[in-house]
Amino acid sequence: MRTHAVSPRDPLGCHVGRPNTIRGNRLGGRSRRKSKGVFWMHAYQRLDIREFGEVTVVRFRDRRITEDCGLEKLAEELFQLVEEEHRTKLVVSLSSVDLLTSAALGTLITLRKRLAILGGHLKLSDMEPEIAKIFSVTRLDSLFDIEEDLAHAVAGLQSGSSAPAGEGHPRGRSSHILSPAILPSVAGV
Repeated sequence: MRTHAVSPRDPLGCHVGRPNTIRGNRLGGRSRRKSKGVFWMHAYQRLDIREFGEVTVVRFRDRRITEDCGLEKLAEELFQLVEEEHRTKLVVSLSSVDLLTSAALGTLITLRKRLAILGGHLKLSDMEPEIAKIFSVTRLDSLFDIEEDLAHAVAGLQSGSSAPAGEGHPRGRSSHILSPAILPSVAGV
């Protein structure tokens, strides 16, 4: 299930043009549509947002997270989630990301710090091997809580067993038993 209509991309992987509408709601508007216990959020240009209870899952719409692809707007939207909408349990899925610049890494570090101030939790998930290597080489894998898949990341935050965003985990890996109720809904994200 998609959260937005497909919009054209330029050769760098950045979204171009205005998004289409879905069932009369402009994607840029603040509508909430409930489907199978999950709220879909359509208030963002650079992010796709899903909620699983208190856990908010964020996916970047762009494949390349660079200054040329609107990193400033992406950062603004991420910080809005935390500071204005008080979302303190975040999973950032990097499944669609092919490239992260140092400025994008800085944005994730700042997000982690802002969450830590609020007593929140941040997990990263679904990294491609190239992106995981960036985190390993920069040693950010010891700073962030990184899960191999989205289901484990969401389950870890729902169980409340995660350390606050300010406390890194060695190698960022943790194991959690998934609730049978959450596994099918998260796996279909």
